[in-house]
Amino acid sequence: MRKATTPAVVALVLILALFVGANAQAVATNFTWVVTKLLTVTDTATFTDDVNVAGNITAGSALAVTGGASAATLSVSGDVALGADLAIAPRTAISVTNGGIITPTGTIQMLESAGNVTATLAAGTSGQLLTLINTSNTTILLLDTTGQIFSGNSSLAQWDNASFVFYGTSWIQTGESDN
Repeated sequence: MRKATTPAVVALVLILALFVGANAQAVATNFTWVVTKLLTVTDTATFTDDVNVAGNITAGSALAVTGGASAATLSVSGDVALGADLAIAPRTAISVTNGGIITPTGTIQMLESAGNVTATLAAGTSGQLLTLINTSNTTILLLDTTGQIFSGNSSLAQWDNASFVFYGTSWIQTGESDN
């Protein structure tokens, strides 16, 4: 009797091991914390809470973000498609002084001054977009100097703005509005 049951028990154990091994990928486990040096996802990954990445994120075909996203730098080598508006937060106003150099800290740069002043723009980085907006009840005169390709000096009164793109070694003026 013992000789007859041993092969049956071994066969049953092997069948169970095969069944459990084949379904091991279907098992989901919830973790409070996961720390890893490398995570490779071969299909869709869904995160229901914040995802913090200290290094780079590389997406083979598409990276979808639904909700808010913030990053110091977002670098994309292909096309970017936005499903809604692109909202760029204006930067805190720079206080411009007479003869000073304006060094923008963002794409939409607010300016202010204590009185009428004349200033120039610091160099940018290739492809950088810039819109300057004067928020004070003064005139800020931007000089068309070497390294800047304007339609002439730009005089910005309160709420006037000027837009630029940096290409090569120059700011190129793309527009101006007298408000």
